[in-house]
Amino acid sequence: MYIKNDTFKKKTTFYSPNICSIYKWKLFIRAWKSYDSTYTTFQIYIKEIHKGDWHFYSQAYDSNGNSLNIISIKNDVNFNTHDLEEHYGLNVDRKYLEDSVTTGIEIRLYGDSNRNIFIPGAYIKGLLLKIDSYNK
Repeated sequence: MYIKNDTFKKKTTFYSPNICSIYKWKLFIRAWKSYDSTYTTFQIYIKEIHKGDWHFYSQAYDSNGNSLNIISIKNDVNFNTHDLEEHYGLNVDRKYLEDSVTTGIEIRLYGDSNRNIFIPGAYIKGLLLKIDSYNK
């Protein structure tokens, strides 16, 4: 896990390891916590690099039928390789993550193309334990 402290913004950012096995893609959970707060904000981060058409994901649902708030963070084109790069965030709360520790999280992204992703429960548990053990 990578942890970054910003003494000017007075916040700590946590980045869990990338768990995506596809080359150049990223799937991880990041979290933010202000120095003066006990509340932590969590986001599942997805980065896809591919050729062809944009996926333009606009909806996300987990395997329990819960709609997740999806945010398009950035879309970019690498003009040297002609790769398309899409970055998305799924905002979730701590309770959602805690409830997924035993089963993991299976999510389907919907757009011009659909994609399934899975985050193992042990990965989520490790992230929460690391954040809880960190004192700033």
